[in-house]
Amino acid sequence: MKNKAIAIFFILFLISCRTVPQLGGFIPRVRVSQSKKYKIIQKAETSMSSYQFFGFATVTTLPSFDRAIREKASELGGDDMINVTWYRIAEVFPAGSVYYVMIRGTVIKFIE
Repeated sequence: MKNKAIAIFFILFLISCRTVPQLGGFIPRVRVSQSKKYKIIQKAETSMSSYQFFGFATVTTLPSFDRAIREKASELGGDDMINVTWYRIAEVFPAGSVYYVMIRGTVIKFIE
């Protein structure tokens, strides 16, 4: 009887967990710059995530679109990203949710 109750609980837990795709889009240029000339460094992909306990208490910082782009461009020696595509995913669990921001684009370096 105990094993049956554990199996039912486990099945209900798995049923309640789901991945929910959310918004997405395309942005040709992220930030406006005085310089119109740039060189392409490379295509890049980055992501950020956060966890919310029971859907309202944020445990980690919320994913920031701008911060993710800034960090990835800096990591590759660039200034910005162009031709950015992005989407968000929420993974929902009984004890909370994990939110992801997935970003792809081309890292560029402005020429003075």
